[in-house]
Amino acid sequence: MSKIRTITNTALATAAIGSLSLVASPSAQAQVPGGDQAPAPVSSQAKQLPSTGAPQAKSTTKASTQTGKLTFGTRSEAVRELQRKLTRAGHYVPQTGYFGTITQGALRDFQAAEGLTVTGRATARTLDALGGITASTSTQKAQTTSAAQTTSAQTTSAKTLRSVTSSTSASSAGAQAAVNFAYGALGTPYVYGGTTAAGYDCSGLTQAAWRAAGVSIPRTSYAQWGGLQKVSTANLQPGDIVVFYGGSHVGIYVGGGDIIHASRPGKPVEKVSMNTMPVLGAVRPA
Repeated sequence: MSKIRTITNTALATAAIGSLSLVASPSAQAQVPGGDQAPAPVSSQAKQLPSTGAPQAKSTTKASTQTGKLTFGTRSEAVRELQRKLTRAGHYVPQTGYFGTITQGALRDFQAAEGLTVTGRATARTLDALGGITASTSTQKAQTTSAAQTTSAQTTSAKTLRSVTSSTSASSAGAQAAVNFAYGALGTPYVYGGTTAAGYDCSGLTQAAWRAAGVSIPRTSYAQWGGLQKVSTANLQPGDIVVFYGGSHVGIYVGGGDIIHASRPGKPVEKVSMNTMPVLGAVRPA
């Protein structure tokens, strides 16, 4: 009986010691119901990893929007700033905010001077060479840099001064206004005898374009050819009137060998190469 009691006491003591070991064991405390391990803490470095996709997409969109505001025939503050930078680079452009033939010509001169591909377009490489364009700040820059622009214009080279004289003469005479009007008339229906936005014939369009520039010229193509100052077709300037077919047809010269004209019934006002018709000569209204 004493032996049985000793064995029982030994067994109870062993069981008690085993229970105490389970309570003190760290591995036992880490277990949760169901047998799943407690989730490990997330690395702080993993939380802070930046995403690289979004900034690249934003940059691409911004560049596309910028070049879209600097195409031929557009009007924007970005164009106005482009004109300012061309002027500061020594290629004078009237700061109208309109991308016309004078701006295009200045771009070509700048590209040639810088050894770039001469396109007359505001390409990415051209904008980089000019120092970039920021349309959102153009208004502020116009106020803060006018004095610097004036000083720069006064100290330009002889080549630049010749460019200034030519461009200013054309602009002050209303040539650019006439060209702008012609571009605005693109797509207008041809109407025989037409002189309004409802429709134009060839001389009605040239007369209306120069009327928009504040200059009165004769109504018919023959009268325009006979009554205005004749100029050589080798020295055409935007705004000149090119005469075709012995005097029966006219169009507004817009640069690059192109004219805008109202050709015939069924065809709207369009821009074409002047070489598609036999040229008689050209006249300059002012």
